[in-house]
Amino acid sequence: FGDGAGAVVLRAGEPGAPGGVIAASSACVGGGRSPGMQIVGAGTHAPVHRQLEATRPIELRVDVVESGRFTPVVIAEALDDLLGQAGVRAEDIGACILPEGNAGYLADELAAAGAETKHWDGLTDRVVENLALVGATGSAAVPLALDHAWRSGRLEPGALVMLLAIETSKWKYAGMILPWTAAPV
Repeated sequence: FGDGAGAVVLRAGEPGAPGGVIAASSACVGGGRSPGMQIVGAGTHAPVHRQLEATRPIELRVDVVESGRFTPVVIAEALDDLLGQAGVRAEDIGACILPEGNAGYLADELAAAGAETKHWDGLTDRVVENLALVGATGSAAVPLALDHAWRSGRLEPGALVMLLAIETSKWKYAGMILPWTAAPV
């Protein structure tokens, strides 16, 4: 979503061969809702000392209450959409890669918001994230967590992987489900 750098490289395969993206989805679900987060002012292209010299330095505004209330709704919708498009159950997912969050925190938030958790309940023990290891890395969070899952032995060839990211500035999500094909490290 533009606030970091990271990539997952896919390679072409023969038609009918195992592998490939099973499902992918993205949506903006906020409608006319105010953003949960806004970054106002300068950009991050310049060093901080230059940004502070600007007449209008960066200002980050977060609506913590609305983010806490509506983020679980976005997550629940994303899970429902991705699993439905793939035609798989949450229990079929070997690893769910989320940026900058953890299963315990998100489970609590989903429950507090009264969001439907039928899919989440099947994923909580397979959520992989590495926020404590790398810090808040923005858009690079999903590829970094995926790499962490692979290098730490959490992914085996053939396991279904769900990559899922949300953005509170526009209440959007993007994700995909694919089988893992790389050999263990």
